[in-house]
Amino acid sequence: MSSANTGLPGPPPHSKLIIGAFDLPLFSGHFFNELLGYKAAAEALGLEPRIFVPRSTAHALAAPLGAERCLEPIRNLAGIDDLKDAIEEFLRVSEELDYLWTIIEREDLTKVGAIIFATTHAAVVRGVALWLRKVPIDPLPPMFFRFTSQFAETPRPADSKLAIPYRLAAKDLSTRAGQERVFFLVNGTSMRRAVARICARRSFMVPMSKYLDGASPDLRAPGSPTVYIHVNRRIGALSGTVGDIIRRIRLGVRNAKFIIKFTYEGCLHGEAAALPRGSASLIEVLPPSRISSNI
Repeated sequence: MSSANTGLPGPPPHSKLIIGAFDLPLFSGHFFNELLGYKAAAEALGLEPRIFVPRSTAHALAAPLGAERCLEPIRNLAGIDDLKDAIEEFLRVSEELDYLWTIIEREDLTKVGAIIFATTHAAVVRGVALWLRKVPIDPLPPMFFRFTSQFAETPRPADSKLAIPYRLAAKDLSTRAGQERVFFLVNGTSMRRAVARICARRSFMVPMSKYLDGASPDLRAPGSPTVYIHVNRRIGALSGTVGDIIRRIRLGVRNAKFIIKFTYEGCLHGEAAALPRGSASLIEVLPPSRISSNI
């Protein structure tokens, strides 16, 4: 009996959601939780999540995601001092991504509902532009690049060294047939302005995926859980809500303790003053000079 006769919805026109994640260093941070969010959302929609992560990803990170460890690492261009070296690295990586397009094409593009790159690298944007020269347009699913903090800590993003590879990649993409199926996603207005100016391309405000299922309102567990809060310039106005965040956490976890790292002096003296009164025994505030990886 067909779905038309039963009144029930038929199978989805596409059966897979592909997520490329070149950054998955630890459980902490947003990377792992974001990918869990995509996985949960895909499964709720009846799609099979196909998550690809770096070869170097620990099995303990990849296993809960059902992720395939197959991506080659991409170097952070911000860490390359010489501009010429950074541009050469950007061009080299963008031209060596054929293995990635082969992996994606093996999933059968006619069955893929969307492709998401959880973190945007300029080399991958240009890589997509080069791929569009070869891949048939008709079965090509929409592709989404998420911009998170590429330019957030630069006072003048459009004048930064990092802007040049993104400008080149976006320019190349704009000349390709099928480029209208590529979308840039951002988290906030400052990133939207930076992307518009640097990439000359419209972006869309889409909140970062979060995985919240399984969280219990009653998290009272033996011992005193410690919450680490990292406050830097990227979070903007949210830096002024740290005190409220602590109060809300303590409503559900009365014995929680907190370590707060303010990454610059102005933030330390401003937002630290707004921390809850009488909570000195629960909160340790670290100075900007303290290295977070040693905590």
